[in-house]
Amino acid sequence: VPTQEANVDLACSPGVQYLASPLSDANLWAFYQSDVDFDVESISAFWQSSFSILSGSAFPGVCSVVEYAPATVPYQDACNVTPDIAEQNAFYCPSINVVMWDGPTFYQPLYSDLGDAALTFITAHEFGHAAQFLSDTMPLNSVNRELQADCYAGAYLRFAGERNYLDEGDIQEVIEIVRMVGQSRIGSTWRTRTHGTPLQRQLAVRRGFEEGIGGCQIDFSQDRNLPTRP
Repeated sequence: VPTQEANVDLACSPGVQYLASPLSDANLWAFYQSDVDFDVESISAFWQSSFSILSGSAFPGVCSVVEYAPATVPYQDACNVTPDIAEQNAFYCPSINVVMWDGPTFYQPLYSDLGDAALTFITAHEFGHAAQFLSDTMPLNSVNRELQADCYAGAYLRFAGERNYLDEGDIQEVIEIVRMVGQSRIGSTWRTRTHGTPLQRQLAVRRGFEEGIGGCQIDFSQDRNLPTRP
């Protein structure tokens, strides 16, 4: 488990810390918070039941989950992040074991434009990186690392679907967000080539959905290891 860095005043919290300005529509903001909070709780529950597949031990959990405004992104030194990198981005910071995302220019607009499942996928992807790090199984190859996190997100979507957490349109929302990110239509660091092509990402999500975490233990940088169609 990562240790707290010097000069970082970090109180671990099981809930989401909303440090950015809320959506202007109070009713929409209430739905947004409810959906995001539920995602974090259910993704954590998924890893509590599945983490032992990777490490043989219990999931220690992330220290905190933070929604920030890019100009005031916290833990910049600890996470080696600047406001320009933080904008339209979501990431896992291993040095302090925190999942973070930009609320005003990334999560909140996506929620308004694409719906809750788009955020579910991104949050599950970042928790996938947490699982990689906390289990000491993080791939060295950047494309492999990102596609495996997509695969883990797909495994969570299967978990969520089996528990009726998803509605009929949610999977289509996930496909759309993967396509948009891969085609550089949204995001900043989140859309880079290190995450793989749109097709690779869709196929990785599909593999996780169909085969679970065990099916994600492959070299995703080799296309032959992916299904032939999304």
